[in-house]
Amino acid sequence: MKLVVWDLGGRKPTFFMKMDLVINKLRKLLIPVVEKKGFRVVRFKIFKDGKPTILQIMIEHKDAYLSFIHGDGGVNAKDCASISYEVSPLLDTLDYLPPNYNLEVSSPGIDRPLMTEKDFDRFTGFEIKLKFIKKFLGKKSFSGKLIFIKGDKLGLNTSNEIIEIDRKNILEAKLVLTSELIEISKKANEKFNKLKKERFCYGKTDG
Repeated sequence: MKLVVWDLGGRKPTFFMKMDLVINKLRKLLIPVVEKKGFRVVRFKIFKDGKPTILQIMIEHKDAYLSFIHGDGGVNAKDCASISYEVSPLLDTLDYLPPNYNLEVSSPGIDRPLMTEKDFDRFTGFEIKLKFIKKFLGKKSFSGKLIFIKGDKLGLNTSNEIIEIDRKNILEAKLVLTSELIEISKKANEKFNKLKKERFCYGKTDG
């Protein structure tokens, strides 16, 4: 796990904070805010390779998630701007973020990351790519069709065999962009947009 040193409010840093600890703090603070607006956080991610630091918040509509609707989460630019407006004042008060950073609120995209057990369950039958923390069968990554998820184990159908993988060894998981996925996502987004018109009115501010 990469260690990140940040300047805390102009003071010389007196401690190191692991990235996962920062993410946990952000989750506790921001998830209730995002969910109140009708969205679900897919992922928090901090990019420290360049300057300034980028804090990414990936969101999707909660109804798309709860209804197991595939696609990119049904999020548009107006939705992202709305969430950015809500969370920015909170982020600016935190002493464990750098004084200069960029906030990026985005949809998960079609080739979305898979973060939770329900994410894997939701996209069983699709092509995925896995990157590992430690080499598995001599490799740092595998691609194949996700065929099952059972607790901490998932099954992947590769070109040669079916393998069982421990989720604890997965560094990153995401859908592979295929013509089939693109077509399914297109139909899913059409379905979700129709559902929004019938049941919800997103993009409006409270009050």
